[in-house]
Amino acid sequence: MTRNTPLNYIDKTVSVTIPCLNESQNIRKTIEGLVQTLTCVKDYEIIVINDGSIDETREIVEAISSKNSKITLINHSTTMGRGFSIKEGYSLSTKEYLICFNGKCDIEPEEAKKIFVALGAQGLVISTQANTHDRPLIRQLFSKLYTFILNFSFGLKLSYYNGSAFIKKSDFERLELRTNSYALDAEILIKLIKSGVSFVEIPVN
Repeated sequence: MTRNTPLNYIDKTVSVTIPCLNESQNIRKTIEGLVQTLTCVKDYEIIVINDGSIDETREIVEAISSKNSKITLINHSTTMGRGFSIKEGYSLSTKEYLICFNGKCDIEPEEAKKIFVALGAQGLVISTQANTHDRPLIRQLFSKLYTFILNFSFGLKLSYYNGSAFIKKSDFERLELRTNSYALDAEILIKLIKSGVSFVEIPVN
């Protein structure tokens, strides 16, 4: 570590995929927050998958990426689905570790840093929801039921399946993934954990 290296420097390279659909109100803040967080890693890239947006999402990302060569925009002419977009982003990624954040700016930089600090501690770094009480009751119930069914079905004890998670590019490349839906997050975690990949859960707000 040199004299100019930040104290929270992480000697890893990271690819961030951001799937988005009609997120013109949020995508700029999402990208700016992630760029701020990613200053702590050795190198990074951000791959934005514009999944057929009909608002100004494309134009906003084009303007941002024109000023930052680490940001790449992929456009879909029609909506392909969140799972499809994530798989595409991960396939195009060139860095050691992969992670997905939604385009709706649902995590603040200080909370995202909690996940980054744990990078490399285990094969998987899985974020979990610490503020579930802030959600509508019906959503809390569905989330708990979904988690229970998956844990019971696959013999696991995860707290949450739909949060952002760091995975190794090499681990992703050996997976055979079937879904293009929101269930992709769970499919990735289940298949990697069942194959023996270690993991740690990090609560975030």
